[in-house]
Amino acid sequence: MAVASVPVLSARQLERRAEALLDLAVAVGHAAGPPVPVEWLVEHALDLCIVWDALPTDPDAPVLGGLDPVRGEVVLNDREAKRFAAFPGLESFTLAHEVGHWLLHVPPARRRQPMLPGLGRGQARPCAGGGSTATARREQQADTFAALLLMPARLLVPRCAGLDLSRFPARYKLRDEFGVSITAMNLRLRALGFGWFDEQNRYIAPKRARAAGGAVAVPHSLAGRAVRGEGAPATGCDSDAVRPPLTPALSPRGRGGPLSLPHRLTLLRV
Repeated sequence: MAVASVPVLSARQLERRAEALLDLAVAVGHAAGPPVPVEWLVEHALDLCIVWDALPTDPDAPVLGGLDPVRGEVVLNDREAKRFAAFPGLESFTLAHEVGHWLLHVPPARRRQPMLPGLGRGQARPCAGGGSTATARREQQADTFAALLLMPARLLVPRCAGLDLSRFPARYKLRDEFGVSITAMNLRLRALGFGWFDEQNRYIAPKRARAAGGAVAVPHSLAGRAVRGEGAPATGCDSDAVRPPLTPALSPRGRGGPLSLPHRLTLLRV
């Protein structure tokens, strides 16, 4: 599948695109707080269909989902259903990741093209990635977009006030509130300047806290932007080693329901 060249987008540009979707959800009556209604955004704001289907995958590099821009479908990999069930938050991040691909990497001219007779999914070639620089950049952009969409600074920063983020219970509280994985939450908090944990689970305080010799407070610049409804500078935010469920039934066809066409499709690899 041909995709657009990787766009050059600043962190703020990515954030504004995510915020536009959030504003739309609030405008039609969704709560202004977490969790972000990512399924509604996919199916109603973007008019895409969420389906479950069996996609080619690899135990060492699992394919969690894909995007069929011709049919306007976000596909969750039925072969990874156990992984989705084992990691709460993985499903929502995968959906948000594919939304990032749809908005950033699929040219409008290639969206929902009518199919010629006989050209079904079974004859489409999966995008295997291949480790190219362009592929890596697309995936990083999609991951960053997903983090900005599911954990927007304007919602996350105010909820950090009063929490001891040097301890995991506070971070698990935020994880559950936003419906994401603990890995995704930790990376997002680090991007926002709240410190992180190393491989030995030792807390590494941000430089300003180490210099002051005290606990981490909400950064003043971020707190001010959150009050004004603005976001914060973003960096790439990956999810879990393989990313977590909002609801069991995502598709009008039903989870695991049969598709009328063969199951291989053109996809943007997760």
